Amino acid sequence: MQVVLAVKAQDAKSVQTVGGYGMTYRFVDGQGREWSGNAQKPTDVRPGKAFPLTVRGTVPRAKAESLALVVRAPETERKGGAPLPSLRFEP
Repeated sequence: MQVVLAVKAQDAKSVQTVGGYGMTYRFVDGQGREWSGNAQKPTDVRPGKAFPLTVRGTVPRAKAESLALVVRAPETERKGGAPLPSLRFEP
C-alpha cells in the first residue's frame, strides 16, 4: 500500500523531524491489528512549504480500504504523558 501525504513543516526544527529517524508509521484496522509502514526522508523540505511524503507498507489486499494511517513523532519530540498520534487519517 502506498499513501502520499502533503506535509508542511512549520519551523526549522520540524523540518528535521519530518521523515527523519524515529518517525513511526502504522496502518491499523478496526480490530487493532497493525502493519508497519515506512517513508523516505524528503530531500527538499523548507519551513512553511508543503511537500509530498510517501508512506509505504505491505498490508492484506482485503484490508487496504479499511485501514487508518497513524503517524507518530519520535519519543524525543513528544511532550510528557502518554504518547498520542500526531496525525491520524481515517478511512
